[in-house]
Amino acid sequence: MGVLRVRLNEAMKKSHLTLVALSLLVGCSDNSKSGGGEPFVGRYSSGKKEIEGYKLADGTKVGHWIGWYDSGQKRAEGEYKNGKEEGLWTVWHENGQKWFESEYKNGLREGRGTCWSNDGSVDYERSAIYKAGEKIADLPKK
Repeated sequence: MGVLRVRLNEAMKKSHLTLVALSLLVGCSDNSKSGGGEPFVGRYSSGKKEIEGYKLADGTKVGHWIGWYDSGQKRAEGEYKNGKEEGLWTVWHENGQKWFESEYKNGLREGRGTCWSNDGSVDYERSAIYKAGEKIADLPKK
C-alpha cells in the first residue's frame, strides 16, 4: 500500500506541474498581435495570400495586418484598434520601394506622412505633417 501511495503522489505532482506549466503558457501568451481577435486570411483567386490579420466576432479588424500583391511582394502593414488604423502604417510599391508611411491615431493620420516615388525618392508634393487627419504643414525638404 505504501508503494502505491508513493507512486500516486508522484503522478499527482507531475500532473500538478503540467497544469502549472500550461496555465503559465496560457497566462503569458502574447495576444498583442491579435488584438484579441481570431485569425483571418483573404486570398487571391490564384490561392496566394492577399491579406492576413485578425477580426472580432462582429468582423471588426483588430491587431496586426499585412497585405501582399498577387506577386507575393508585401503591399501594406500596420495595426488596427477597434476597426481603425493605429500606430505606424507602411505601404510599398509593387517593386518593393516604400510608397507611403504614416502614424495613425484612432484612424486618422497623425504626425509625419511621407510618400515616395516608384524610384524611392521622397515625393514632397504628397508628403505632409498631419494633426487629427488634417494636413497642417508641408513636409520639410532635407
